[in-house]
Amino acid sequence: MRLRCMMLEVGNLFPDVSYRSYDGTIKDLYAQIGQNPAVILFLRYVGCTKCQLDIHELLSHQKEIAEKGVQVFVVFQSAPSTVREGLTDFPFEIICDPIQALYKRFDVLPAQTKEEFLDVAHFAEAHKAFQEKKQDLGLVHGAYEGDELQRPAIFLLDAKKRIVYLHYAASLMDMPPVESWLRRL
Repeated sequence: MRLRCMMLEVGNLFPDVSYRSYDGTIKDLYAQIGQNPAVILFLRYVGCTKCQLDIHELLSHQKEIAEKGVQVFVVFQSAPSTVREGLTDFPFEIICDPIQALYKRFDVLPAQTKEEFLDVAHFAEAHKAFQEKKQDLGLVHGAYEGDELQRPAIFLLDAKKRIVYLHYAASLMDMPPVESWLRRL
């Protein structure tokens, strides 16, 4: 079955989808969200050090996320087996999309060029800060999976599954920090 691509906007109802969890089971998004606000975070893959840093930031705000009753879903291009090897005791729902069907469906598209993906004009400062954090945390790049030029995105949903905020990243480093999107919920 071919899913049509849709660019979502604030105010839209986020569609219910079935997805494969890291444990291999098929789940329905709406059933997992329940009556809670939710964040759906599209990242690249588990081995990506920038994604590992994003996960670290997410985990550092776990208490605030729980206090707001927010359901968190992280979409990776990684296969379930890779996720099970790379993320243990992860408290949030992981959606495995190694064929990028959800990325394509929701128009979370890769960059066309490496220069666009890295946003060369603004890369130096962000890259320096990233390298320092990466070294401090001991992050190491793992196996490559999916589309290497995949850009991230974030969708915030209210309890009625309406999009209250979204951000399609223009480049790898172009994602809002957790504390900024938590304030929107």
